[in-house]
Amino acid sequence: NLVPYFAIGIFAGLRPSEISGVPGERRGLQWSDIAEDYSSISIRRAVAGKTGRPRIIDLTHPIDIQTTLRQWLTPYRSDSKRYVAPMSANNLLSRANTDARWVLPWPKDGVRHSFVSYYYALSGDIQRTSQMAGNSPPVAHENYNNPRHRTEAEKWLTLTPPVVGRPLGKWSGSK
Repeated sequence: NLVPYFAIGIFAGLRPSEISGVPGERRGLQWSDIAEDYSSISIRRAVAGKTGRPRIIDLTHPIDIQTTLRQWLTPYRSDSKRYVAPMSANNLLSRANTDARWVLPWPKDGVRHSFVSYYYALSGDIQRTSQMAGNSPPVAHENYNNPRHRTEAEKWLTLTPPVVGRPLGKWSGSK
């Protein structure tokens, strides 16, 4: 199921490769990397993307993302050593894009870029935003300075599942 993959990208801004790993290179995020109370996500060196630097993403300050992420992830939480998303998540998305015959291709790191832009709009703190994204402030400013209104950002970061506490249906990936 890809709900955890999208939820973590949308509400914590992780790189797709940090969430699901890279085939032949490294595995992705495990449930044990996400605090039991959803207050933080630890990015281990073995999972870290481009920079290879471990980091801890605080989901409580200055913006409370913890509540939203908890609502999306609780129905899927599993054994602590299990991975939160299949390593094939990016391939499944490519196949879904082809199957749906979307006019526009799925944007590379689209949900990550949206999260970082919205987080920056709410926090106004490029230092904190870059730390969460695993970038330097100049890189975060250059890549994610996509001006967003505060109200739009609040809506994005507080989206809830249609039915809290129940998993969504599964997409099989077949035609």
